[in-house]
Amino acid sequence: MIGEKSSEQRTEGTLSARTTLGRAYRATSVQMKRNLRIFLMESTDDSWDGNSLGFHIYNGMNGGKDLDITLKGDVQATFRVWVGGGFYRLDFVDRGKITYFFDLLTHEMKGTFHFEVDDQQGNLAYRFTDGTFSARGLEPF
Repeated sequence: MIGEKSSEQRTEGTLSARTTLGRAYRATSVQMKRNLRIFLMESTDDSWDGNSLGFHIYNGMNGGKDLDITLKGDVQATFRVWVGGGFYRLDFVDRGKITYFFDLLTHEMKGTFHFEVDDQQGNLAYRFTDGTFSARGLEPF
């Protein structure tokens, strides 16, 4: 019916990785959004203080990609980590790699990733390794 709200599609998926922070990251929720210019995949691990991991893939097309994660490249990533006292710190990924395949017909994305984050002095602070994800369903952008 005209003017009636359409039901919003939800993303179903998984995202996990080993870390050097003393525990694994296992998303309890995953969101995937896409427009003509960007894919956004965001996840939250409620079992780890609500920390969240996000990938921003610019110029993402359907098909497979093997891309570098950098501060200013086609793929950027952030990790929001709980620091206590009601505050989170937003860390930008300095370097890494993501390999993904997006199926335009089924709106399903699968892939792997790994990355490193440096501290303010430029020294390695932590790593995410053996990361995998699978998500289906695009949410409104």
